[in-house]
Amino acid sequence: MRPQDNPFAMARLEQVLAFRPEWHGQSWDGLLARAETGRGKLAVVGRHGAGKTTLLDAMASRLAARGHPMHSVFFNDTHRSLEPAIADLPRDLRDAIILVDGDTHLPLIGRARLTRRLAAARLVLCTRHRRCLLPVFIRLRPDAALLHRCVREVAGSIYPRLAPQLDAWFVLESGNIRHVLRRCYDALG
Repeated sequence: MRPQDNPFAMARLEQVLAFRPEWHGQSWDGLLARAETGRGKLAVVGRHGAGKTTLLDAMASRLAARGHPMHSVFFNDTHRSLEPAIADLPRDLRDAIILVDGDTHLPLIGRARLTRRLAAARLVLCTRHRRCLLPVFIRLRPDAALLHRCVREVAGSIYPRLAPQLDAWFVLESGNIRHVLRRCYDALG
């Protein structure tokens, strides 16, 4: 199969596998209402590959469409510096909703500075891999059933060819659905 025809190509996955709250026992109306009425700093909790970043991306576009001042701040293994990430934030954050993905990649002093900088924001949603001191906004718990649902959605008629391996791959990848989807790409390649 040519890479551009592979249903698990990254560009296709991003189009097909948008965050679906019903797959996590939630609804968009419920999540948006909680975000619109929320105050302080809350956590989006889930293991690697659970859909935390996908959720934040979907929340950002929906909240912005409702007229909320939205700002996203992103960190990862290669983006670990505070200043470039917050350079575009306005000085007044009182009405803002800030989505922070990966701030645990910052050194401790950087996290403390980020917390001080965002203290005035109306709501800050932060991703976390495990429960922490922050109140939980939503906990994403991917399981093998969710993996099968994702693969069925993406692969369509090819799903039966991949289905026998999915549970074993899920265990091998420690529940990281994103990594299992990469295995699906390789299996079809």
